[in-house]
Amino acid sequence: WIRCDAEVTPLLAALLGRLLRAGADFGGGRKKHEVLMPLLADLANDRWPRAVLGDITLDWRPIAQQAQAALREAAAAAAAEGGEEAGRDAEAALAVWQAFALTCRMGTREWDDEAEYGGPHSEWFMPREQVVCSEVLPQLFVLLAGEVLELLRLPSSPRADEIRSLVEVRSAAQGALAAWASLMGDSVAWHQATWAPLERVGRQLTAAGAGGLS
Repeated sequence: WIRCDAEVTPLLAALLGRLLRAGADFGGGRKKHEVLMPLLADLANDRWPRAVLGDITLDWRPIAQQAQAALREAAAAAAAEGGEEAGRDAEAALAVWQAFALTCRMGTREWDDEAEYGGPHSEWFMPREQVVCSEVLPQLFVLLAGEVLELLRLPSSPRADEIRSLVEVRSAAQGALAAWASLMGDSVAWHQATWAPLERVGRQLTAAGAGGLS
């Protein structure tokens, strides 16, 4: 992909169009998010943030939808099954969102073995002044925050392994949200995006209180 944007991006767009819109069952009992996780992680380190910030022409919406779906499926698995495996899926899904935010902030890195060459060699970088002005990033943060709230919900009668798993997932969520914090600006869109999760929790608490009173 390096330095081949014009040639590779149309091919990548066609490939992603088929992969990301495929059915949920990939055979062998493997869920779609499990199969696509390495691809999502790769995209989060380069093409997805660059598309969101307007550097390349690539539809970022299907990628964001699959990254959100991976978090949602991880939350559903944690609620239904619990345990370490569900926790690992959740941590992997959160790592995708964290990598996306870090790439937006730090740019891409050209060499995997960069340490041998004296540090990072950025192929693409966008100044923070431009990043915080993005109109898309607040929308994506709302998607992330909503799924994180569901992911961190503790069962009413949790087992010991579920509590341990949730502690690890909570640590991963903290890292992802910290990476996103560096992208936040002072725009109205960002104010609305950061308030949205708190308002959602408030509505849930109000509904729970009303149900308890009735």
